[in-house]
Amino acid sequence: MKRAILFIVLIACVAVRAEDVRIVTWNVELWQQRFDGRKWAAWTRAEIKAHPEQKDELEGLAHKIKEADEHSLWEVSTVMLDPKLSPDILIFEEGCDEENLKYFNHKWLKDKFETLMVFPSNTGRDQNIGMMLMPGYKVLKVQDDYYKEKDPVPKAFLDANDMKNEAGPNNDKLFARGPAFVLVQTPAGNKLWVGVNHEKSKHGNSLDVAKWRNREADRVHQIIKEVEKEGPTPDVVFGGDMNDELGMQEFEQEAGGDSIEHIVGPPSDGIFMATRNLAEHNAISFGGYFNDRYRSMIDHFFVTASLKDKVADVQIFKDGFAPVASDHYPVVMTLKLPGGSAATQPAH
Repeated sequence: MKRAILFIVLIACVAVRAEDVRIVTWNVELWQQRFDGRKWAAWTRAEIKAHPEQKDELEGLAHKIKEADEHSLWEVSTVMLDPKLSPDILIFEEGCDEENLKYFNHKWLKDKFETLMVFPSNTGRDQNIGMMLMPGYKVLKVQDDYYKEKDPVPKAFLDANDMKNEAGPNNDKLFARGPAFVLVQTPAGNKLWVGVNHEKSKHGNSLDVAKWRNREADRVHQIIKEVEKEGPTPDVVFGGDMNDELGMQEFEQEAGGDSIEHIVGPPSDGIFMATRNLAEHNAISFGGYFNDRYRSMIDHFFVTASLKDKVADVQIFKDGFAPVASDHYPVVMTLKLPGGSAATQPAH
């Protein structure tokens, strides 16, 4: 009898054991351009047919481009495959398109991730936002139409480069790149919303640019609250490259305040900045390679009140090839969620 009771207790303990979910946000600098060697190969074949006398020169050029690209992609894959990183969900910014993402996951990651998503955006620079999920993580719902929302303020203040790169062809839109939110079910049955964004950069920074970033941040705050209320879970994670540091920066005083705090909003709304401790201790998520300009903490995670006490750890990953694979470091947040039957039981 005692053995039977002990066995039942052990089964119950296993069933409710906490589930760790590691979510990584990483801006992979100019990721789409690292696949240029694939385009060059096709272009080279066509050029050789038209100019066979240039065969050696053209093949040599194509080989150099492909070699440089593949070395760069190898660096990125080495970071993603590092067992010390081990993302369950990886959200990315400045990312490649869906075709190249599938190619990268198959060739360089050996199909490590089961679900690959690239979301629509207003970028004019092939800088996409997306998400990669490990096997066992299911996508239940996707909300990625926010990029269609119009900005009530005309973008007349943008220069030609910003108009092309940051706002893209749809320069009447509020968001530069993103956002998107995905309802995810974990292997243990937990459900949570995971959102990603790449906020307007500080390129050509001005009072108008700072105001635009704050309008983005205010709307992100609203979306987080809307998604939280929509359910079926109040658990919402929002992360990405916010292109801003915690605290007042240039033009922000006149623009209405710090865009990071605009995302957080009033304390009564319960949005918790999971990366606040890192920011307050001068951590660096934007490394800039050898260039020390603007080194700061601009990649962040935010969670709703229901997840605040479930944030077990937040850190910046700087091991291995992370310092050279991109000008940003991956930021890792670990959530400790209910496990087994506890995750699927209805709330009372």
